Amino acid sequence: LSDPPGLNMYVRVGMSMRTGFIYFRSLRSTCALEAYHLHLRAAQHPCARGGSGPRLEMVRSNLFDFAWNIRAAVDANQMTDHGHFCPWLVDALDQVCKGWLDEGNDARPAALRGHRRTDTTIAPITVRGIDWEHLQRLKSLGARAMEPSVLRTEEEVQKVLAYPLLVVRGDAAGIARATGIVTTTKRLQQLARRIAVETRARQLLSLHGERALQARVRGTDGGRAPRQGADP
Repeated sequence: LSDPPGLNMYVRVGMSMRTGFIYFRSLRSTCALEAYHLHLRAAQHPCARGGSGPRLEMVRSNLFDFAWNIRAAVDANQMTDHGHFCPWLVDALDQVCKGWLDEGNDARPAALRGHRRTDTTIAPITVRGIDWEHLQRLKSLGARAMEPSVLRTEEEVQKVLAYPLLVVRGDAAGIARATGIVTTTKRLQQLARRIAVETRARQLLSLHGERALQARVRGTDGGRAPRQGADP
């Protein structure tokens, strides 16, 4: 439905010499777009996903977007594949060769043959990254970022467990309204599993006489009263 009228969305890119099958490439980028976040997350170090601040995260995502767009332009035959993601280096080489190794000269470097310089005089259409001006405006109004709780402190756990149905459902929004603790569905599910495992473990230990064993160990030590080790 979104295809431009009269535009052929499939381009022939080759043919199999063995089977005679013709290979086409779709001009639609939906599939590549859907895979974008998978590759973006894989390109980030596990510690950087949650530990990097907004500035580092913006730099990393912008660099990834830049490389992603260059690869897409190469696949669409809009750019020459130079084997790297630094087209400004090729532009600099083109500037050096301008006037004496122009297009058509056999001595022109192979990297410049068919190369089209990037027009940096055109203003960007899309602003990528964080809008720092807008962010400062929000801060001046009292807005602040809040990182989701990992539900590790005893105080937070007890507040959340006061609403067991919300925990079981993974209702992070309901927990935030009821307790003021901002967390995620994944954290609530992890908490529910942890509580279930701990409860089952207590039941098994109790079934095997763990409490009676603890009472004997605390009450006696080979017929003698418990001893306290001396400080080193």
